[in-house]
Amino acid sequence: MCELRRPPSSRGKTPALRPPRRFCGWLSKHRCDGDGSVVVQCLERRLFLSAATFEVTQTANGGAGSLRHAIYEANASGGSSVINFDIGAAGQVENISLTSPLPVITESVTIDGTTEPGFAGSPLIQLSGPEAGLNTIGLEIAAASVTVKSLVVGGFGTGIQLDPGADGDVIQGCYIGANAAGTAAAGGQQTGILLDSSSDTIGGAVAGDGDVISGNARYGVFIESGSGSDVIEGDDIGTDPTGALAVPNGTCGIYDAGSNVSIGADGSGNVISGNLGDGIVVAGPGTQIVTNMIGTNAAGTAALPNSGNGIRSAPINNTDVLGATIGGAGSLGNVISGNGLNGIKLTLQNADPNQQPSLASFTIEGDVIGANAQGTAAIANGRDGINLGNFADNFGGDVVIGAPGAGNLISGNSLEGIIVRAGEYYSLEEQTQMGFEEGPGSGVTIQSNKIGANESGSAAIANGMSGIYLRNFALIGGSDSSTQGNLISGNTFNGITVESLYGRYPDSGYNIVNGNAGQQQTSIEGNIIGADASGTQAIPNGNNGIRVDTGLIFNPSNEPVFQTPFYTGCELVAESNVIAFNGNDGVYLPGDAVATLTENSIFGNANLGIDDSGENYLVPSVTQVSTSVSGTSVTGSATVLYFPGGSCLLEFFESSPGGSAQGETYLGNTSVSEGDNATSGLEVEDFTFSTSTELTVGDVVTVTATQVYTQIGIAEPPSYNGPTSPFTPGAAASS
Repeated sequence: MCELRRPPSSRGKTPALRPPRRFCGWLSKHRCDGDGSVVVQCLERRLFLSAATFEVTQTANGGAGSLRHAIYEANASGGSSVINFDIGAAGQVENISLTSPLPVITESVTIDGTTEPGFAGSPLIQLSGPEAGLNTIGLEIAAASVTVKSLVVGGFGTGIQLDPGADGDVIQGCYIGANAAGTAAAGGQQTGILLDSSSDTIGGAVAGDGDVISGNARYGVFIESGSGSDVIEGDDIGTDPTGALAVPNGTCGIYDAGSNVSIGADGSGNVISGNLGDGIVVAGPGTQIVTNMIGTNAAGTAALPNSGNGIRSAPINNTDVLGATIGGAGSLGNVISGNGLNGIKLTLQNADPNQQPSLASFTIEGDVIGANAQGTAAIANGRDGINLGNFADNFGGDVVIGAPGAGNLISGNSLEGIIVRAGEYYSLEEQTQMGFEEGPGSGVTIQSNKIGANESGSAAIANGMSGIYLRNFALIGGSDSSTQGNLISGNTFNGITVESLYGRYPDSGYNIVNGNAGQQQTSIEGNIIGADASGTQAIPNGNNGIRVDTGLIFNPSNEPVFQTPFYTGCELVAESNVIAFNGNDGVYLPGDAVATLTENSIFGNANLGIDDSGENYLVPSVTQVSTSVSGTSVTGSATVLYFPGGSCLLEFFESSPGGSAQGETYLGNTSVSEGDNATSGLEVEDFTFSTSTELTVGDVVTVTATQVYTQIGIAEPPSYNGPTSPFTPGAAASS
C-alpha cells in the first residue's frame, strides 16, 4: 500500500472526508491522520472504480468503527458501497444496542453480516432497539438497490422499512423479530418488515437466502398499497429457522395491500405458519401465492397452525380491486392445512353496502387444502377448506376453484370442503346507488378437484360436513367430464348441499331473476359423486349424493301460480354425473324443492335414486319393456302437468335388478307434448320409446319425466327444462 501526504490547508483547517475517487489511476480513500494532514491510501489498481468498503469493528451506538458511522460514510460515498463487519471472536453473536435511531440509508449499499468472522449460516450481528426510542425503525431505507444480509433485527417499532423509491432492494438471511437463535421472539418489535416500494426481494431462492420473520407483535411483513411487484420467497414467517416450531407474529404473517406481489416462487416457497392471526391477508390486486406451506411445518406433514385463516381477503373500500392466484399447475400448488379457522376465506362484501370492492378475481389451483403434502391423510383446517363468505349476490366477482390439469385436493377439513355463502341481496335501486350493474354476480366455477377423497381418488379423507355447500350460484364440473369433472366422495354428510336464497319472494319457494338480466343457475355436470375416480367402486358420502333446497326461476312480472308464468327453468341443473353408492339417496329433494336432472348415472345408493318428498305432478309409469336382437321397445304412460305450449321429456335408463328404482345406464329419451294447444292442467299421455340397444331378458328399465316450459306468442320460442320426477319402479325386459 502506498501513502501520499498532502499538507494541511493554508487556512489551518483539515479538509473534509471525500468519497472514493481515482488518484493517479489507483482506487484511493482519504482519511484524516490526526495531524491536520490527509492520508491518501492507494488500495488497489483496477480498470474501473470499485465500491467503497466501510468496516464495522465495534458494537457502540456511535463513533469510529460503529455501524452508525459506517452508514454515514456510505451515504456520503455516492452509492454502491459495502459495509462489512469484523467485531469480535469468531462465531460469537455481537449485539449492537442502539440508543437512538440509525441514519436513514439514502444511497445504494450492501450491509453484509456474512462477513463477521465465524459466520456459518446463522446471523452473528444483532441490532437491538428497546433503548432507541418508541416506534424506532431498525433500518430505514430510502434508496434503491440496497442489500441487507444476515442481521438479527429486534426490539424496534418496525425492524426494516423500505420507503417509497427504495426499489429493487434485497433483504436476505436475516432474523427479524426473533432472537439470534431464531427460536423465540426478541421482544418489543411490532412489525418485522414494512414495504412501501416496488420490485424488492425478501428472501431468495438459494439456500441461506431466506429470512426468519417471526416473533413480531403485529405483522411479519406489511406491504403498503403503493408497493408493487415485490417478491417474498424462501422465508420462514411465524416459525423458527427449521420451520418446525412456532415463533408467532401477533396479527398475521403477511398483510399484502400492494399490487402484483409474489408470495413464494417455483422451488422457493415460504413456510407461513404458527402466526396468531391469519397466515396471509390479501388486500390488493394481482397477488401470486405459490409453493408455500401455510399452517403446516416445512415438510407439510403436521399442523403448525395459524390461529386464524390460512389466506384471507380483506376489501377496504369501494375503490379496491382485489385478486390473487393461489397455487397453479404442476409444482406451484400450496399446502394450506392445519389452520385454526378456514384454509382460504374470501370475503368480497363489506358490512357497509356503500363500501364494496369494485372488482374481485381469485383463482385457486393445484393446492392441497386440509390434508398433508402427499394428499394421503388429513391435517384439518379448523372450519372449512374454502369459505367464500358474504358474496353480494348481484355484485360482480369471479372465483375459479380448480381447472383441467390443476385441480385442488380439498379434503380432511373439519366442516365443509367448500362453502359459497350468500350475501345481502340489494334492490335495483340500491344497486344503482352503489354503482353496481344490474344482474348476476358471483361467478363461482369449481372444476377438476378431489373433494373428500385422497390424491389417488381411491379412498376417503372426509370433510366433516358436505363436500360442497352452496347458498349462491356456481358451476360445478363441466361438459368434459374427463377433465372438468370433480370427484366429490367420502364426505361425512352430503356430497353437495344446495340451498339458494337469491332474491326469493317471502314464503314463495320460487326464485326471481331481476329484470331477467341474466339466467342464474347452479349447474352440476360431469362429476363423480360417491364413487372412486373410476366411477365403479364405492367411496360413499355419508348421507346423500346431492341435497337440493331450491325452486323454479321465473320472470317477476308474473305471479308464482300455475296460470301462465314465464318459467325459465330450475335453480339447479344436474347433468351427466355419476351419483353412486351414497349412504342415503342419490338426489334428495325435500319439501317443495325441485331440480332438473338429465342423463345422469344414478345407482347403488342405499335408499332411492331420486327422492322427492314433495308433491310431484310428473308421474310416468312403464307398462311393458320388449327386447330383441334388433333393439328394445318401452311403452307406458305419463301423467304430466302442462303449461301452455309445454311438453314433457322422458328419459330411459337401464337399472340393476332388485333394490330401489335407480338408473345406471342412460338409454335415450323421447318427448310428449300438447303441441300448440294453449290449455294447461294434468294430462295422461301414452308413450313409446325405441332404442337399438339390446337388453338381456330380466334387465330393468326405469324412466324419469322432466317438465319443459316454452314461451308462447313469439316466433321461435325458447324452451327451458323444469323439474324432474323420481325414477319409476323398474320394469323387467321380456322377449
